[in-house]
Amino acid sequence: MLSGNDQWFAVTLRFSGTGFNPKEIEGLLGLVPTSMIVSGEKWVGKNGREYGPIARHVWCHTLDAPGEAGFEEPIRRFLAKTREVSDFIRQLATRDEVDAELFCGFGSGNGQGGDTLSPETLQQIASLGLSLTLDLYPPDVDEKTEAGELIPFI
Repeated sequence: MLSGNDQWFAVTLRFSGTGFNPKEIEGLLGLVPTSMIVSGEKWVGKNGREYGPIARHVWCHTLDAPGEAGFEEPIRRFLAKTREVSDFIRQLATRDEVDAELFCGFGSGNGQGGDTLSPETLQQIASLGLSLTLDLYPPDVDEKTEAGELIPFI
C-alpha cells in the first residue's frame, strides 16, 4: 500500500469499438499493444477471472512513464513519437464505432494529489481526435498494475 504523499501515474492510448481491426494497429502506429482483445473473444482479468466474450475490440498501449512523473511528460513524449502517424491516429479516432482516448490513471497514498496538463498538450491531444479520460484510484491501490487493466468499461 502507498504511504503518505506517494503517488503513481499511468497513461494508456486506448482504441475500442467495432469500427477497426485491432490486429492492424501495431503495424500502422509502430506501437506494441500492452493488451488487445478482439470482439467475440473471452479475456482473463487480474487474479485469473475470466470474462466475455467481449462485444467490442479493445487495443491498448501503455506509455512508458516513471510512476511518479505525472501525465504531461509521457504524453508529450508520445505526441512527439507519433508525429509521423498523427494523420492515421486522427482518422481512426474520428471513425464511426471507434472510441479513442488517452486513459490517465492516478493514485496516491493519502487519496490526495493530481496533475496539470498545459494548454499546448491539451490542444495536441484534441487535434488528434483523442478524448482524455481521468481515472482516480483509492489509496489502497498502490501500483498502476493493480489499477485494473485499463479496460474497465467493457
